[in-house]
Amino acid sequence: MPVSIPHAVMERYDSLPHGAFPHGHRPPIYLGEAPISSAGDRVRPPYVVVTDQGSRPEYQSDGGAVELGRVQLEVYAVELGQVDQIVLALRFGGQPPAARAGLDWAMLPLDAPYTPTHLMRVSEQRGYAGWDYQGRRVHYCRLDYEATVTLEAS
Repeated sequence: MPVSIPHAVMERYDSLPHGAFPHGHRPPIYLGEAPISSAGDRVRPPYVVVTDQGSRPEYQSDGGAVELGRVQLEVYAVELGQVDQIVLALRFGGQPPAARAGLDWAMLPLDAPYTPTHLMRVSEQRGYAGWDYQGRRVHYCRLDYEATVTLEAS
C-alpha cells in the first residue's frame, strides 16, 4: 500500500472503471506534470495531472499525530464538455455520489505509520489552458482535495 497521499490518489484513480469515462477510456494520470514527447510537445489531451500540495502537522501527542495533506488534480481535454465528463467519472466513478466509488470521500488505503483516511474535495475550478498541437483550445478543471491522516505512535 502507498505511504503518500498522491500515490494513494493515483492508485485509486487507476482503479476507476474505464466505462465511467468518455468513450470507455480512462485518461492517463501523471505526477507533477504531463511528460514531453520526443517532438518537444506535451502529451495530447485528455490526461490528468496530480500534484502534491504538501502536508502540515495539525496536532501531536504521545498517542500519535494528525496531519493535513493536500493534493491537486488537473484534468485536461480539448472540449470543456469532455473535461466535465472526466471530472464526473473521477469524482463519482460512474456511480451515484452516495456510493463513494470515485475520489470524492474515497477511503485512501495508506501503509503504516499512517491510518486510512477519506479524501475530501475542497474546490473545483474550470478554465482555458492554451492551445494544443493542432491549434485547438485546451480546457482544464482543477480539483483540490484534502485528507487528514493520523500517524500511529510507535
